[in-house]
Amino acid sequence: MKKRTVTQIKDYPPPGEIFHLITSLNPSYQGQYPLISRDRAMMASCFCSAGRISEVVGGPIFKWNRGENRAFPTGNRHPGLQVGNLRVSDRYILITGMVVVKRSHKVIKKYGPQIAVRDDFAIPLQRGLFNTEYWDQLVPFGWLIEEYLRNYAPKRGKLFPYEDTRAFQIIKEATDITQKFCGACGTKNPHYNAKAYNMHPR
Repeated sequence: MKKRTVTQIKDYPPPGEIFHLITSLNPSYQGQYPLISRDRAMMASCFCSAGRISEVVGGPIFKWNRGENRAFPTGNRHPGLQVGNLRVSDRYILITGMVVVKRSHKVIKKYGPQIAVRDDFAIPLQRGLFNTEYWDQLVPFGWLIEEYLRNYAPKRGKLFPYEDTRAFQIIKEATDITQKFCGACGTKNPHYNAKAYNMHPR
């Protein structure tokens, strides 16, 4: 596989436009709302977490070979978010223990295994919970995730039943642009600031 980078993305729409793309999803299983809710929640999770697709849904682990300038599968897999990683309250969804997929063995050895796990962060369900107006724009995304969690998600195990390849297909169908769209858009917005990103609601 060839290495992909976010530099391939030239357009970063605002949250409102991304939400419109997600909720306009017209998949081949139209009429099966539980599946539509699931896929909307997946895309909302990718955007709000600004995470890589494999951090959200899991997928094969690759190792980059500098000599051949390509990545090879290791035979291991990223776990993706588990149902137990999300806690829902009336005000926000708290995500805990989200695994960071790109941490080298050298970095983990130097800083410890905790460096491969992100700090807890919240996705708001109400406006006015944070000090920046930008967070209010994430509330509708939170509602999509909450709907799936309360009505259609499994009680335990993986949050989403597929991995990155299928997730890429769903995102492309909804947005018709690059596979890294949702997460990359998140990184270009203010909520990805390290200090603001990991804070809890007031």
